[in-house]
Amino acid sequence: MSLIRLAIPKGSLQTSTIDLFKDAGWRIDTSSRSYFPSIHDVDN
Repeated sequence: MSLIRLAIPKGSLQTSTIDLFKDAGWRIDTSSRSYFPSIHDVDN
C-alpha cells in the first residue's frame, strides 16, 4: 500500500479544491478545528 500526502489549502481555495477531488471520486471531510482532513478513497 502506498501513502500519498496532499496539502489542501484553507480559505478561499478550499471549497474548489475539495470539489475537484470529489469529481475524481474522493470524499474529503474537513473540520474547522483540524488541519488534517479525512480522505475516503472508494477504490480501496
